[in-house]
Amino acid sequence: MTTLTAANQSTAQDRIRPMGWVESLLMFGVPMLIFIAGFHVVMPALLDAGLTPFLAYFFPIAGSLTLLLIASIVAYRLEGNPWEWTAFAERFRLHRMDGKTWLWTVGLLVAALVLANLVAAFNGLLIANGVIPYPEWLPLWLQPAVNLPEGAALFDVYGAAFGGLRGNVTALLAYYVLLAVNILGEEFWWRGYVLPRQEAAFGRWTWLIHGTMWCVFHAFKYWELLALLPITLLITVLALKTRSTVPPIIVHLVFNGMALIPLTLSTFGVI
Repeated sequence: MTTLTAANQSTAQDRIRPMGWVESLLMFGVPMLIFIAGFHVVMPALLDAGLTPFLAYFFPIAGSLTLLLIASIVAYRLEGNPWEWTAFAERFRLHRMDGKTWLWTVGLLVAALVLANLVAAFNGLLIANGVIPYPEWLPLWLQPAVNLPEGAALFDVYGAAFGGLRGNVTALLAYYVLLAVNILGEEFWWRGYVLPRQEAAFGRWTWLIHGTMWCVFHAFKYWELLALLPITLLITVLALKTRSTVPPIIVHLVFNGMALIPLTLSTFGVI
């Protein structure tokens, strides 16, 4: 990663074209529709075709996330930016982490974990009482934890979704790929490309507008939106406060990669 001077960062910001309401709605709305189609149309079709629940989820979602990653790079080039790492890192705010940035990252991560768990508990009550429904066809590993069978263990649920865990290196590698395109696709598109342009248009309200729109983008899992909102807002605040995309990448990776270590250990028979 590159370290930028304040003058270089200011110059980069000055070149960014503001993204107003209409374009913002398109930038979030079109990906949202693609993910809804992938999750609620393509995935059930793949389940009916006999794919394991994880692979039925992997192909449409990983494919859609890859499109986000490609779109971020194409958008970068369409702005007229040069095809070089230094310029890319400057435009997407991939700045080196200093001590202060690490403090903000750790602090926001802890706050997000606490707040997200509190809101998730309330969200779980709404689901358990039928206030927030979810699709009947949803595979067990994607169902809200509050509705999992009593005594169901993480390894049992993931094992059923993967078609078995122990020795299933192919499925594990697919999980790594999914996590990689998830973090890079979303962070390069939302925080790297979109957020600086929205900041140029909305100023001090950017955290609320961007964070809310990013939450609504996840409408393909509509039963999780309430629990996601604190996370999307706090990650946006972190990106704006540090003026870097790296802290959101770290926090996003922690939230979405929590199952990675136990799944890896289980695949290789360690646990």
